[in-house]
Amino acid sequence: MAPAQSRLFPRLYSCALIWLLATLAGCGGGTPKTPTGTATGKVTFKQAPLTSGRVNFVATNGSASAFGDLGSDGTFKIPGELPVGEYSIHLTPVGLGDAPPSENPAQDKQTPLDNISKKYQDPVTTDLKATVKDGKNDFTFDIPS
Repeated sequence: MAPAQSRLFPRLYSCALIWLLATLAGCGGGTPKTPTGTATGKVTFKQAPLTSGRVNFVATNGSASAFGDLGSDGTFKIPGELPVGEYSIHLTPVGLGDAPPSENPAQDKQTPLDNISKKYQDPVTTDLKATVKDGKNDFTFDIPS
C-alpha cells in the first residue's frame, strides 16, 4: 500500500464510523408516548357502597373506553391504562354484553340496577364525569337517589 493510501484508509474509516453513530443516535426518538393514567375508585348510592354493577368510562372525544366491575365494598378498578382526558361515566349491570345469548334465558338475566336512575345507566344522559390525569387516579362517584 502506498503511503498516501495508508493515511486515507483510517480517515475514511473514522468518517464512516462517525456517520454511523450519528445516524443511529437520531433513530431512537420515534413517536412520543401518549400520557396515560390508571383509574380506581368507589361508587356509593345514598351514601352506602353500591355493591353490584359495572362502571363504564367513555372518553368524551370517543378515543377510548373501558370498564370495571364493582366489588362488595363498592370499589372498582379499571384494568390497564387510559389515555389522559375527560370521560363520561355510566353504570350498567355486570355481564351486560359480555357473551352472546345462551340457550338458557334464565342464565342470561343480569342483576338489574333497579334503584339507580336510568339517567346514570346511559352514556348519553349521565352527568357523571371524570378527568383522567397522568399517573394514578382515584375517583368517588355518589349516585343521587
